[in-house]
Amino acid sequence: AREDKTLNLEKIQSARYVGYILEIPDPRRIQVGTAANIQEKGDTTSNIAKMNNAVAAINGGGFHDPNGTGTGRLPYGFILHDGEYVIGKDVGPDEDVDFVGFSKSGNLIAGNYDKTQLSDM
Repeated sequence: AREDKTLNLEKIQSARYVGYILEIPDPRRIQVGTAANIQEKGDTTSNIAKMNNAVAAINGGGFHDPNGTGTGRLPYGFILHDGEYVIGKDVGPDEDVDFVGFSKSGNLIAGNYDKTQLSDM
């Protein structure tokens, strides 16, 4: 596993759980990664992390799963990476869609936004 001394990993626990918190001092370092063939099928979080040489990864969740038969390839809302739409290219510019992500300056944003609003962030 790759190490990064600029990150801070803290263990948290109680009688009911054990967990970890990863502090990333510069949120602009956070990136979106997707399955290589996202239009065809999904992939595991571990494989996506390896493909992107990530130090850590979390599952973004939120996929269409009709009758429990989904493949994890069709997420809700938009997926933006480096300002380009990986998912959501066909959504109209004024159509509001659920979005969770980071602004260009590294601030967390969440809510219903259209493409025009997102481009201004």
